[in-house]
Amino acid sequence: MSVRLRKWTNKEGKVEERWVVDVKVRLPGRLVRRVRDFSPVNTRRGAEAHERQIRQAIQDGTFGKDVIPQEVPTLSEFVERFLTYSENNNKPSTVLCKKHMLKNHIVPYFGAMRLHAIGSAELEAFKAVMRRKLSASRARKEDATIYAIRKRRHVPPHHLSLKSVNNALTTLRKLLAVAEEQGVIAHIPRVRFFRVEKPPFDFLDFDEAERLVKAADPEWRLLLEQHSRPGCGKARSSDCSGRISISSAASSMCGEHFGRESPAHQRAGERERWICRGRS
Repeated sequence: MSVRLRKWTNKEGKVEERWVVDVKVRLPGRLVRRVRDFSPVNTRRGAEAHERQIRQAIQDGTFGKDVIPQEVPTLSEFVERFLTYSENNNKPSTVLCKKHMLKNHIVPYFGAMRLHAIGSAELEAFKAVMRRKLSASRARKEDATIYAIRKRRHVPPHHLSLKSVNNALTTLRKLLAVAEEQGVIAHIPRVRFFRVEKPPFDFLDFDEAERLVKAADPEWRLLLEQHSRPGCGKARSSDCSGRISISSAASSMCGEHFGRESPAHQRAGERERWICRGRS
């Protein structure tokens, strides 16, 4: 047996007993390695666990060697590795959005914190701060006109929407997941998102679609004319589902403009978008 209880009498005549581990491991192309040691936990289960640790260390080649513990990087130090992962596995518009979230929300709050120190309590505190943060897209100008100042006198400032907070939490959770995948941290905390209701769609009718084509810029007019043909209501597709197909488009992601076609869209072919009032 590799685990047994050893009893002996010491010099004072007192009977002592300890659980002993006796491990023999044969590796391919090597001699049999035998290790005998006392279990740090003086129970059968503790000895069996110690035996498994010794066997694993012998197979990994780390038994008897001083393993220097790896220092966990801070979030700011890990951002570059995370962006490298994103650039290799995500489309450019997604990378641009992640950079925006990291620069404006995540790094200012968690930048100096070690990755393994980010837990559920820290995430809930971050969510509370994000809910009180004002929206930059609706920021009030310092040199506003007198008419604008009077108009907003009784209107409270706009805060970040819950959807924007969820986007920041999604980026943060993905960063921690990449750190876990690369062996930087042991596990990631559970991230609870806010419940957000889906906005109702308000599709364009025929007259509104014609006005949209006439008011569009020349570079967009040809695209809208090709994909808003009559006979299928609001869509070019034969199922009349209210969708159009766009092979390439310029979009605005996270407040910044992005105008080149991503590799994902090149692979998938045409991309579908819903035509909604005030949206494209």
